[in-house]
Amino acid sequence: MNQGSKIIFCEYVDSQSKPINAKKTFELGPAGVNVKFLSPVASQATSKILYEIHKVNQDSSEEYEDAIFTNVNPMRDFHSCEFTFYKSGRFKVRIYDSKKKNLLNSGTIQIINSPF
Repeated sequence: MNQGSKIIFCEYVDSQSKPINAKKTFELGPAGVNVKFLSPVASQATSKILYEIHKVNQDSSEEYEDAIFTNVNPMRDFHSCEFTFYKSGRFKVRIYDSKKKNLLNSGTIQIINSPF
């Protein structure tokens, strides 16, 4: 995985750390939608990382949604975690070191209502 790449949003990460059904738009079901985040992380940079999720409003302002702390596996050059979205909209995901001093990566995802 390229260190300059953005976050990959997908439905699943297989045993070879490959994203399955990677996309930027997901459909919201009755129980929400579970999305995996896959991102390159320099393991020497930090032992924990913080995923911060913000909803992006129509005027491009952002509202805090949630945050997730996860441990970094020093044997891998990527990291993955999962999050369940319960409402539609555009969301910005930012990854920081554990002290939130360095932005490590970011990406945008769209959650749409299911047509059913």
